[in-house]
Formats: sequence, C-alpha cells, structure tokens
Amino acid sequence: MSSDRFVSYLRPALLGQGAPETALASQRAAIDRHLAGRGRLAAECIEREPDDSGVERPALREALALCRRHGATLLMAELGASGQDSGFLRALSRDLRRLELHFAVAGSPEVSEATLGIMAAVAEAEDRLGVRRTPETLARRRAF
Repeated sequence: MSSDRFVSYLRPALLGQGAPETALASQRAAIDRHLAGRGRLAAECIEREPDDSGVERPALREALALCRRHGATLLMAELGASGQDSGFLRALSRDLRRLELHFAVAGSPEVSEATLGIMAAVAEAEDRLGVRRTPETLARRRAF
C-alpha cells in the first residue's frame, strides 16, 4: 500500500545549478509539485557534504530511517548523476527492499523502487560499452 507521507532527500551538489541555495530551491519546488494532491512531507534530509566515493551518504541513511519511522515514501526531486551510478542505484534498491520502503522521483514518475535494479543494470551496460550520456543523447531518448 502506498503512503501519503514522504521524506525528501536533497543533494544540491548533483544539480550543478550554481549556488546550493538555488539548487535546493529548485528541488524543493519539484518536491512541492509532486506532493500536490498526493500527500504531505514528513521530513526533509539534505546531503551537506559532496560524496565522490559514493559510499558515505549520511543524509540518505537518515532519510531511510525517517521513512521507516513514519511509514513514508523516500522522495527525490531528480536522480541527477546518481541515476547513472550503478553502485548508488543497486545500494539504494537493496536498502529499500530490506527496509520494505517505497521510492519516488518527482521529475521521473516512472522511477520507483521496482525500477532501480533495471536502471543499475543499464548503467553497468553503458559503462561496459563506453556509452556517454550527453544532453543531446538524452533529448533523443526522450523524443523516441
């Protein structure tokens, strides 16, 4: 059963939109649009430190714990570069399954806890084949 409560997880460093405040405002606006008519925000977690290793994400751990506590869905405004990181996608998918939590991305309604494993496999295949995602290739994919 889907929850009407959400915990947002924000990562301003991923957006590359200049100042962190601008990136956070953009993500919060996307979250607000997603929540309209769907539910309410139980909590917000912001990743303060950029994580180049992909291992330590304390705000994500906090967000997952809050989702579990509130029976909420983990909500991101967009996946950004994390959507191409097979390690991040696999780890998130594993954690969501282990904790029996739901997942949504405001900017990509097709993404859920059920699709993260598929996205990880695609990212791994693209890495093996040397596929580079550029704005042009992403636009062509969307048009297709």
